[in-house]
Amino acid sequence: MTNYGKGPRLVIALAIILTVLLFFAPKRPWGSAEKRESTGLIEEKVELEPGQQQRLDELTAGLKQAADDTARVKALNAMAEFWKKLKKPVQVAQVYEQMAGLRKTAESWQRAGEEYYRAVQFADENLTGKIYQRAIAMFDEVLKLDPKHERARIKKGVCMAEMGQAPMEGIKLILEVAEQNPQNAEAQLNLGFLSVRSNQYDKAVERFKRVLEIDSSNIDVHIYLANTYEMMQDTANLLKHYERYIALSRDTFTAAQISDYIKKFK
Repeated sequence: MTNYGKGPRLVIALAIILTVLLFFAPKRPWGSAEKRESTGLIEEKVELEPGQQQRLDELTAGLKQAADDTARVKALNAMAEFWKKLKKPVQVAQVYEQMAGLRKTAESWQRAGEEYYRAVQFADENLTGKIYQRAIAMFDEVLKLDPKHERARIKKGVCMAEMGQAPMEGIKLILEVAEQNPQNAEAQLNLGFLSVRSNQYDKAVERFKRVLEIDSSNIDVHIYLANTYEMMQDTANLLKHYERYIALSRDTFTAAQISDYIKKFK
């Protein structure tokens, strides 16, 4: 007999925490309004060891001494690598924003926006509103240069929906991309995630299945489907998609963890 307990477990193994938890776990109540924060640098207290502080001082001095934009971008790249090694995504994003300000290309603004969006997942809750705003600002810069840029429209929509600021307007941005380009798997995938967050599981299943129709090699979608079916208490389809993932995955550790997890459903 299947035992669902108090609720479905969204995380099966460490290897899939970021692919499941980051998208399925709601960041704040659906539709709640996030106060719009002023733009600018995000102040996050970072404690550095003496050697790390010395290296940062050297990088900062090198940036100040850079003779032209090419040299400044090179110095900023070095600074971004410094923060990446320390696993400080907010600082990484801010450096990429500085680089985008020098390069002024759609690609550079998009990269900065992506870095801010990534930083949201690891930031303190009191900073997430500011980080979302910076991400949206970066995607807006992309759209000034290329109004039809699909990924920027999708990411801006996701940020708006997740932070609760005009969520329906954000969803509309993603829907427009999906309607204009039905083959855009990213739009379908994010609409699926947002459907899960709003408890529209049937719609989520439709979106995830559409992603597999577009790109059957994206086997993580089988995990998303399995988790959604688990929320729906649909054991047959839950097992179908977990087992499909196991059959296709080259990640033997995760496959073994899932195999062990689904025993309780058999």
